Amino acid sequence: MVSSHPLTAARDQAFSKYGEIAHLNVGAARCSVSVNSHITDNENRPLGLIGGFESIQDQATFNELLHMGYEWLRKHQCRQLRGPIVRHTWYSFRAVVEGFDNGPQLTGEPWNSPLLPELLRQGGFV
Repeated sequence: MVSSHPLTAARDQAFSKYGEIAHLNVGAARCSVSVNSHITDNENRPLGLIGGFESIQDQATFNELLHMGYEWLRKHQCRQLRGPIVRHTWYSFRAVVEGFDNGPQLTGEPWNSPLLPELLRQGGFV
């Protein structure tokens, strides 16, 4: 599924010169998975990237998005996964795990729901 937001569409078009991306939805919840030809594992296989988690309110929905992401990445020959990251480090990556009362201190810093750290832990991310 392709995002209808013009900025996302422009970023996806630029990224398509060296990678592939998919935007996944379960109801209102969403995330993005991508393969960047410049990011590989130790055996020079594509390294899967997952991130951009939004509007996720429960572990079941998060797990469903993860499963969809894993399947997409497997079809693209990925055997390892990193996240949260979308496309590469010039875009959204990392997650806030504490300090939710203060908001981001710098423009461009990640910001996410206070639920995300536990969803990530329960989903197998450390």
